This record gives sequence, structure tokens and C-alpha cells, in this order.
Amino acid sequence: MGKTELAVQTAVRALRSPGWFPGGALFIDLFGYDDQRRLTPHRALEGLLRSLGLPGEHVPDGAQDRARMYRSVLATHAEQGQRILLILDNAASAEQVEPLLPTDGATAAFVTSRHTLSVHARIHDVTTLSQPASVELLRQHLRHARGPSDERIEHDVEAASRIAEACGHLPLALRIAAALLADLPTRPVASLAEALEAEYSRLGRLRREEAAVRAAFDLSYGQLAPAQARLFRLLPLNPGPSLSTTAVAQLSGIPESDAEEALVDLARAHLIEAAPEWGRWRFHDLVRLFAAERGRAEAEHDGREAAAAALIEHYFFNACAADAHIDSRREVPASSPFAGRREAVQWMEQERANLVAAATATPAMESGNRAVELAFVIIDFLGLAWYVDDKIAVVTTAVDVLRGAGNYDAEGRMLAALAEALHRARRIEEALATHEQALSLLRQADNPRAEGAALSNWGLTLQEAGRIDDAVAAHGRALDIARETNDRHSEGHALNNLGTALADQGRWEEAASAHRRTVTICRETGDRHREGTSLMNLGRALGELGRATEAIEVLHRSLALHREALDRHGEALALHNLACALRTAGRLQEAASALIQATTALREVGDRHQEADSLGLLGSLLGRRGQADAAVAAFERALALRRETGDRQGEAVDLHRFGTTLADAGRYDEAIPVLSQSLVGFRELADLPGEASTLLVLTAALGHVRLFDEATQAATRAVMLYGQLSDDQGSSEALFVLGMLLHRQGYPELAADSCRLALDCRPEVGGTMWKARCVSVLAQALRDAGRLEQAVRAFEETAVLHRATGDHTGEWLALRNAEDARERMRGARPT
Repeated sequence: MGKTELAVQTAVRALRSPGWFPGGALFIDLFGYDDQRRLTPHRALEGLLRSLGLPGEHVPDGAQDRARMYRSVLATHAEQGQRILLILDNAASAEQVEPLLPTDGATAAFVTSRHTLSVHARIHDVTTLSQPASVELLRQHLRHARGPSDERIEHDVEAASRIAEACGHLPLALRIAAALLADLPTRPVASLAEALEAEYSRLGRLRREEAAVRAAFDLSYGQLAPAQARLFRLLPLNPGPSLSTTAVAQLSGIPESDAEEALVDLARAHLIEAAPEWGRWRFHDLVRLFAAERGRAEAEHDGREAAAAALIEHYFFNACAADAHIDSRREVPASSPFAGRREAVQWMEQERANLVAAATATPAMESGNRAVELAFVIIDFLGLAWYVDDKIAVVTTAVDVLRGAGNYDAEGRMLAALAEALHRARRIEEALATHEQALSLLRQADNPRAEGAALSNWGLTLQEAGRIDDAVAAHGRALDIARETNDRHSEGHALNNLGTALADQGRWEEAASAHRRTVTICRETGDRHREGTSLMNLGRALGELGRATEAIEVLHRSLALHREALDRHGEALALHNLACALRTAGRLQEAASALIQATTALREVGDRHQEADSLGLLGSLLGRRGQADAAVAAFERALALRRETGDRQGEAVDLHRFGTTLADAGRYDEAIPVLSQSLVGFRELADLPGEASTLLVLTAALGHVRLFDEATQAATRAVMLYGQLSDDQGSSEALFVLGMLLHRQGYPELAADSCRLALDCRPEVGGTMWKARCVSVLAQALRDAGRLEQAVRAFEETAVLHRATGDHTGEWLALRNAEDARERMRGARPT
């Protein structure tokens, strides 16, 4: 049973070797042989992604999506010279561990298991047997006892594997199991496997004559002093996979120094083991069953019920104190064990598995009220850190406890929290339905403050569903309730969310006003975290209004506040918005740097949707800087994320951006198929603006490769679509592009007409470079059509426009063309 120790010691030595693993080591216990705690690849990947720094908000739902993101993060670390050593402990099968293995060729993985796994890795044997070796041990012992004709193991390898797992792959347990099969030659392997499945009786069944697993454990247990033995029996009461020395002291009711000494003694006796992080302790699988069995037998003597209550109270007290540091609306108690927010968040992180288990396990369900109370104090942390799966599990358990109890207020608030978590999991339809249930209960409970908060969060989900008008109404009602109840915190929350909905409607001035008022409220109430969020949204609005300098200043303040709050996801969004403002200000290199930081943070937190947005923007920006290959790589990553998440709208947008960047780089043959894919996406989505804008870029690309018929069709459809949309700016651009195309094909009259129509659509544009270009094409078309007098006037107008824009070369060429037209006029007149 020294496999974990071997892995840890190997990791320690490897980390001490300069340059081997600059990124450190990452450890996870998969609990492969514990039916109750076994991690599926789906859950294991969530834990690994979080350990890599991804806030839970954006951890993908599907196992394959999680595996792809996990491998991408590992590859990124390796590419950046931060290679990581993975220690994947207690894996039960290749299926469980395969999705957790790196594929980049640089990241190293140390897998420990009780059987040999077919994962194309070098095998290191330790004292605890591998799964195949365990089955082989069963086969060999059975054949030794019954002869080579006994092929029961070969005929039911799956059941033999279940026996091996039940035995914890301990050679002693496996030999006993083989002897039990040998006693009865007609007994099916599956019969023994089923007999060993029940934890409460497993140790009792793993015995034969004088040999028993329990007896082996008894040898160590019998050497314990009474206080050590009592502590050993109490430890399985912890609901999670490991517990701290402090928690052990609370559980046992002894001083922490005495608890640590006793724990060290238990570890020396191989009855528990120290977790990789010093100060935390855990069991081997079968030893935990043995300790729990002993504990039940001595429950009254040990004060087991009181000890369990003391442990839960320890978790609850500390969770309450930590939550007070996280939630600015609460007053931090004088007895708080945490110096500040950072320490509180770190404790929540360390104890998350125990807190979640305490709030969701069957004993927690039986304790009812305490499970609900614990849920209420940990959900803010789970939301901050984006542990979406955990939050859904905790809140669902609390809702189950509350359902039918008549506590409409608590049930309504829990349903509102569940709806928010479902939103973050992008289960939008479920979130909407749950929001409606929550609102109904909160109205019955006559809790206007909670109703207002739920309304505002409902509005965010409505925005995600594309129901922007409904969202504005919901936020407005939430704002009214906050003001009616004089709740300044909730007023700030509702105003901030209302601002985002107004932004979705393109009402940027109103959005900026709402966010400014939110900032003022946050400063009054001391809510620095929400102030950072409001500043982030304000910066976005200012950027859209063209006030880039002000936006940049605001977003830098937002960034600092998000970092202070340890909100990695908010930090990433602030960086994204900062990049947009820097781009508007023409500071492209700084914008690219901000986007690279944003994509790194978003990859860490697991927000693949926003990561794709940032990557798409980064691709466009790199293209503008002439870094075409880097731009292509960014777009390819963005598109991969869009397809993984099923974001068809985002995929169409990024294909448009990608095709535009390729066309701008002169790579027209590559741009055309990309733009064509974008068109397909926009048409399937009935997105007329997206289709029209893509058609314009496609027209230009087709024209450059002289596919004039296809280009003309594309431009003509773009003109038609912009007309349907009553988009004068789009119509003028499409008509101008069509005019250029017709001129190149030798249709000067049609080209002149198209350019005139383009100018008529935007008469207010005058004095811009666009108008100079359009009038220039008009002048050339008029000249080629033989309408020289009109051409001269158009060339002279072009020269004036170029002068206004400071384009002296353009001005000179226009004047020269005007003079050439005059010469042609004079030559054409009869003498």
C-alpha cells in the first residue's frame, strides 16, 4: 500500500531537480476503489481544472469538453516553460484515468493504481498490486488450489475485477478471496463479488479460518493507546476525503497539539496517511471501512454522535466566518479565525470537498436544517470560485430538504441560487423555469428583498436567452423594489444588471449612466468587489461611446479591484474590455497583451464562451498588426471552442472575423471558403446583419481572384439585405462595393449609378475617407463612360475630400485625373 508515498516521494525529488518541472506538481486522488467516493473522469477533470486555476464558472459540462480544456491548459503551461508533473493517485481503470492523461508530449504523469493500466506508460510495481495483477493473483491461487481446469476467473474477468476492487488490491485480501472461491468449486465469481459489494459486511466476509483482513488491521489497531484508538474510530465521521488537524481536534475534543501527535502515531502504524499537503490526513479504502466498523461498535463510549455534531459545527462556524469576509453585506465577527478575505477564501478552497459533502451526504439530509444553513453560507464562495457542479449539488440537496416544509422564503432563496448556478452551467431553459418557481415562492413568502434579487438575476438569464426587453423590465422591477425597501446593496446590484441589458440594446449612454450610479452606491456601501464589476461594465460602455482614454482609466481601476477580490473571472473580463478600449485608442500592442492575459485567465477559470470571444478579438487584432500566422492560430483555437460548446452564433462571427483577416492579408483563396462557412452559419441562424456584412467581405475577396460573377451576386444580395434592414450605412457600403466591382468588369454606367446611390444613402458622411473613395470610383466610372464634364467635377470633389483628410497624395492624383479628363474633353471637341 505504498504507492501514494512512492508517487509523492518521486514528485518531491523531481521538483527538486532544476528545470524538470518549473510548473510544480498536481495531485488528485481518484478514489478508484471506493464505491461511495470514486471520482468519474467528469468530476476528476473538474477538480484538476480548478487546481490549475480555473474558477468553476466556466468548467465545461461534458467529460470530453473537460478533457480537451484540461489538456489544452497543460499544453499551454508546457509551451510557456511551466511543465507540470501530474500525480493521478488511486486510479481503478484505464477508462477512469485515460481522459486525465496529457497528450502534449511534454507534461509528465505519474499514475498510481492497484492494477496495471494500459495507458502506454512505463510500469513501476509497488507492494499494492495492480488490477490485472490482482486478478492474476486470484487466478493463480485458484488454479493452485483447484488445478488448471478451474477457469472461473477467465470466464468472468469483470466479476474478478470487482473482487479485486473490493479487496483494495491488498495481497492478503486477494488471497483470502481466492481461498473462498476454492472452497466451493461451483461458486460463481460473481457471487463472491456481490457478497463483497456491501461496505458494512465486506471486512467480515474477507476472512477464512484464521486469515482475515480485519485481523491484519487489528494487529495495528491493537497496539494503539486508548486515546489513539478513539481518535481512529472517530475519523470516518468526516464526510469528505481528507480532514485537517484542526478539524480532528474539534472532532475528538482534544487540544490541536495532542491531535497532531496522535495522527502522526496513526500514520506511523499505517492506519492513516498524511495527505500531500501537510496538516491534512486521510484513510486507505479498506482501513476506512475498518475504522467505521469499530466506531459504530464503540459509538456510545466514544461519544460518536456528539463528535459528529462538533465536527459539523466546526465547519459551519468557520464557513460562516469565511462567508462574512466574502459577502460585503455581512459584518465580520470579532471571533473570525481569518485575518482577511484571502485567508477566508483559501480556507474555503481547502475545505470545499468536506463542506460540499457535509451539505449533500445522507447524514446531512437527515440533519435537515443544518444542511440548509451550511448550504446558505457556502454558496457565495462556490459562486465566486465558479464551482458550478458543486453549487448545483449543494443547492439541490437544500431544496429537497426544504420542499414541502412550508418555508417558502428559504426554499425560494435556494431555488433562486439554483437558477443562478444553472445559468452559469448554460442550462438556460432550466434556469428560466427555476427562476420562475423561485419568484413565485418568494412572493408567497412576502420577502420583497429576496424577490428583487431574484428578479435581477432572472433578468441576466433572460438576457442570455435573447429576451432583452423582458430583461430590462425585470431589472427595472428589481430596482423599484430595492428603492422601496431602501436596500442600497440591492439597488446597486439591480442598476448594474440593468446597465448590461441597456448595453445589449445598444443604449450605451443610458448604460454608462446606470453603471456610474452603481459605482457611487458601491462606494457608499463599501462593496469593492461589485464596484470592480460596475467599473468594468462602465469601461465597456465608455469604449463603445468612443471615449477610449476614459474607458482605459476606468478599466484599470476595475482590474485592480477584481484582483483584490480574488475574482479571476472578473479579472479576465476586465482585461477583455480593457483590450477593446486600447484597440479603439490605437494602442494595438497593449491591447494584444491584455487579450493574451485575458485568454489565459479565462482558460484557467473554464469560461470557454468568453475565451472564444477573446481569442476571436485577439485574432482580428493580430491580423491588423500584420501577424497573420499568429492570427490564424488564435482563430483556430476560438473556432474549436465554439464547436465544442455548440455556439453556432459565435462560430459564424469568428468565421467572419477569420475570413476578413485572411482577406486583409491578401490570402484570398483561404478567405473565400472561410467566409462561405460563415455565410452558411448566419443563414441557418436567420441572422441578416451577419450575412450581409459577410457578403461584403466575400465580394471583395471574390473580386480579387477575378470571380466577378460570384462577386456581383454576393454584392447584389448584400444590397438587398441592407435594404430589408433599413440600414443606410450598410446599404451605402454595399452599393459602393458593387460599384467598384461593376467598374472593374467594364460597366461604367452601372458603376456610376451604384456609387451615386451609395452617396445618397449617407449624405451626412461627407469629408470622410470613405466618401473620398466612393466619389473617386464615381469619377473614374463617369470618365470611362465618356461623361467627362461630370467626371471632372467628381475628380475635383475627390481632391477636396482628400485634402480634408490630409491625404495629399490622393489629392494630387485626383487633380491629375481631373486635368486628364479636361484634356480628353478638349480633344473630343470639333475644331
